[in-house]
Amino acid sequence: MRLLLLSAAALTAASALAATPCVLDNAQVQAITPDGSTIVSVWGGTVALYDAATGELTAEYSDEGEGYTIGQGPLISEDGTMVGATPFGAAYLRDGVWTELNVPNKGLGSYAMGITPDGKMIVGNVGLTPVSIDDAAVPMMAGAYWTLQDDGSYSDCHVLPYPQTDLTGRVPQYVTAIIPSDDKKTIYGQVVDYSGSLITLITYTQSDDNEWSYNVDNKLINPDGIVFPPDPGEAPEWVNPENYMTEDEIIDYLDAVNNYDWESDDPYPMHTDFMTEEEKAAYESDLAAYNAALAEWQEKFNALLDVLDECIMSGHSLEFNKLLLSPDKKSIVSATAIIEEDPDSWLGVSETATPISINLENGTLDIKEPLGVDPTVICEDGTIFGFINGDWRNAAVYKPGAETPVSIYAYMQEVNPETAAWMKENMFHSIEMYNFETGEFEMLDDVEFTGTPFASPDKSVIACAVQNIWEDMGPAIYTYVFSGSPSGVNGVVADNGISVKALKGGIVEIDGEYSAIAVYDLNGANVFASAAAGTSVATGLESGVYVVKVSAEAGDVTVKALF
Repeated sequence: MRLLLLSAAALTAASALAATPCVLDNAQVQAITPDGSTIVSVWGGTVALYDAATGELTAEYSDEGEGYTIGQGPLISEDGTMVGATPFGAAYLRDGVWTELNVPNKGLGSYAMGITPDGKMIVGNVGLTPVSIDDAAVPMMAGAYWTLQDDGSYSDCHVLPYPQTDLTGRVPQYVTAIIPSDDKKTIYGQVVDYSGSLITLITYTQSDDNEWSYNVDNKLINPDGIVFPPDPGEAPEWVNPENYMTEDEIIDYLDAVNNYDWESDDPYPMHTDFMTEEEKAAYESDLAAYNAALAEWQEKFNALLDVLDECIMSGHSLEFNKLLLSPDKKSIVSATAIIEEDPDSWLGVSETATPISINLENGTLDIKEPLGVDPTVICEDGTIFGFINGDWRNAAVYKPGAETPVSIYAYMQEVNPETAAWMKENMFHSIEMYNFETGEFEMLDDVEFTGTPFASPDKSVIACAVQNIWEDMGPAIYTYVFSGSPSGVNGVVADNGISVKALKGGIVEIDGEYSAIAVYDLNGANVFASAAAGTSVATGLESGVYVVKVSAEAGDVTVKALF
């Protein structure tokens, strides 16, 4: 009942937002709480919470503007516990207080990424070795979890098992944990390969005897099963000529370099010019052996890079820290880059972001047409919100089952014309842009600035973070908070193919064969019931939040609705 009541409050707030959306200055929405009541902003190292209905700042956490962040997985439990990190590492926020989680190496960085709905498990990432470009025997970070104790605190850190090598045979950069399953038996994360170029899904599972194992989906990033040649290891160590010289010889060499007359025809000083014949012979012998070893190593390394490039071109690498679990728990959604040859690019290739869905039951992939959309959230009915990068970001929406997106403005014109009208007035601006073809600045009018969108699970509250580039003065970034669908339900389609849509005035639209409809208030009382009565059912109910149950031979459909 607690969650249902929270949802009612959120939907009521969203209804109030329809007329006058909130504008938050210097706030960058990164999440909306599941009940739709709170906007979570992360901006400049500060985590801030805003009331979604009023725009009031309700809490702010900062350490001189740096160090606070939030998780990238399921962020908040049913009791309101939120996960993230303080300047000191992985932590959780409960009742206004951040509490650090136990980590094995406190100085190496750590993050709490996700929490189960019941709050009994937090997952995240902990440092194993300092971040460095130097090789190490273990990844820089590994996945971990913490469990809720009887006293309300969380357990010591449990580091999850991780692969010692990636698909290339080298040590991965990172192995992460982002999403815990509701039953706490499965955790989803990512493996970032040694080069940082290939990111794939790792699934951890716990057996009946509480032992954890993992499966890495290398087929995702190496669909053709290309066999990598052996890793040649480190390149041969360079032969330093100064190791063959005395200290006085090195000083004489450096003096000659520093006093060299660049206008003369004299040869430039070389180390060998200051060696004895014995030193020179030893150095040149070792140098020849080094050059031969380097050529052999380079050939092997290039062979490995050739296969790596093939995987980069043919595989489907995921976006780092971007994992979204579908509402039905049957698939993971991320972003991938479609890479194609592009003679107009100085790199010779171009990359286009697009959503990718991985079926967790059979591993099949659903990749949207590459139109540059990076997903941010999946809603209860399967709607995907995301953004398109260009000179600035604009929000886009995939309706359930759609292969191509629409702009968020076009989407709002359909589901909430009042909000769409407000967006047109407040989120379209004139901007001066440099035209590289003409070499002159020109004014563009009526330009859409809708930024990066987030939404509550039922789409009743939507918020967009928009970088401010149209004003010379003013906040660096705005977050706009507005109502989505005026009802809590907009075209929910169940597995049995029945579509249920709630409208203002107590109307329920049903598409599909059904036998009966029943409506309940938030106290569980049956306030309307009818046998099948066509595609449009007038319940006669007053405005408010209800639960609608549609019965059908293929199975029941139950949804929340705001009339």
